[in-house]
Amino acid sequence: MPDLTATVGTGSTAPPFDAGTRSRRAKKETTGTGSSSLLPTDDDEKKSLTVGRYQFRKDGAGWECREIVGKGATRKRPYLAHLSRARYGRMQAKSANEDELAKKLIEWADGRKREKGKRTE
Repeated sequence: MPDLTATVGTGSTAPPFDAGTRSRRAKKETTGTGSSSLLPTDDDEKKSLTVGRYQFRKDGAGWECREIVGKGATRKRPYLAHLSRARYGRMQAKSANEDELAKKLIEWADGRKREKGKRTE
């Protein structure tokens, strides 16, 4: 008769439990061309991305930028500006990597915030 005993491991040496009840989606493979988009595109599952203290959400022909103010229950996301697809393309072309692109997006949003502050005064 075969041995039907099983060992149960705990800790980091145990294999992950997978009963096969959940389907696994294959991750998209990205090539190292440097032209990957930091912000969400039409075919991305994620609708928004947070860069620094700004949230960018796909909106038709570009992205709406909102500033994240506060934490927890008091958090607000006031609308800041619209980033066009053409402007984002220029930023992406001038950036060598994702870190540079993130810095450019934050600088752009900071500039828009300053302009908006001047208009309200």
